[in-house]
Amino acid sequence: MKRILVVDDDEALRQLYKSELESEGYEVILAEDGQSALEQFEKSQPELMILDIVMPNMNGMEVLARIARGPKRVPVIVNTAYASHKNDLSCWGVDAYVTKSPDLGELKAKVKELLARYEQWLSRKEFTRMQALRSTRPDVRDMEGKDDLLMTALKYRRDARVRWHAAGALGEMRDTRAVEPLIHALKDESPYVRFTTAKALGEMGDPRAVEPLIEALKDKDGKVRESAGKALAKIKAKEKSK
Repeated sequence: MKRILVVDDDEALRQLYKSELESEGYEVILAEDGQSALEQFEKSQPELMILDIVMPNMNGMEVLARIARGPKRVPVIVNTAYASHKNDLSCWGVDAYVTKSPDLGELKAKVKELLARYEQWLSRKEFTRMQALRSTRPDVRDMEGKDDLLMTALKYRRDARVRWHAAGALGEMRDTRAVEPLIHALKDESPYVRFTTAKALGEMGDPRAVEPLIEALKDKDGKVRESAGKALAKIKAKEKSK
């Protein structure tokens, strides 16, 4: 469920936005001014922010400036009653500018559009990072924390390519802690991920993978079945050599 931070000093409007956006399937976090917006931004980690400009304690312009100096980037919709703010230099970097209206159709459409773009951006970013991780094969065992990152990426549901790269890299690292996450990935929705996962388990040679790989021999995809068979053969050969 996508999380949206709504920042507005009008309580009735906050509650209206919360009700309307929750009916669209979003989780909605509320903030009544700029200071609480920054606190909620750090605490709740939203995927999108709807931001008013004229507010007490800290206005929306200052919120934008503070967020711009931080590491996290999310889409921001400036939502204000004053169309003149659109030409303000501080608003040039926002993703959308929607003037307040009784009809929330435009706002909802922008929310949907920007969240879809943000999802694509995250997928590309994560995919690029996984490619970079796999490209460092000579020192793949020496990067502290790399295996934890890869195991997290293996559960990444946005893009199968990310999970595919993560499974392959974990097989190269042969960290025994990755066996259970890889076994779970044998049931991934993508046959490419299942194929690479079976291969990775074969490279690791851990006997815990035997039964799950036997089950993978029944996979509907022929390439996955073939990969599982080869992995089982490697594990058995390793056991015999002991």
